[in-house]
Amino acid sequence: MSEQGWGQPQDYVEAFSWFYKAADHGNADAQENIGYLFQHGIGVQTDYRKAMSWFYKAAGQGNSNAENQLGWMYQFGQGMQPDFGKAFPGIASPPNRATKTAIPILRQRPRSLSLATSANAPQKLRISCAL
Repeated sequence: MSEQGWGQPQDYVEAFSWFYKAADHGNADAQENIGYLFQHGIGVQTDYRKAMSWFYKAAGQGNSNAENQLGWMYQFGQGMQPDFGKAFPGIASPPNRATKTAIPILRQRPRSLSLATSANAPQKLRISCAL
């Protein structure tokens, strides 16, 4: 409620404290929200390392929004050099958990870019959607 301002003034600092309590107890959605707040500096100082840490915690529990946010961070080099090999497999796989946000990201991919540019990237990546 603090984040949206429902029934009270919008307060991102208070929202952060509530998200943190839930995230600290292992709630994947709250972990993804904490990562987003750190990524964008909402209610807290922007900190890409902390954002990435929280996104990894949430993604480890299957939170597809956190997986997509990690992909964005790798794609645009938030806190690091861009790494397209890590960005696109995180956004596009596993296929059964792809979200609507992956398609616009993949459309922005330079046509000449190979999806497997990192030494740690899978040999082949199949994307079964019409772009």
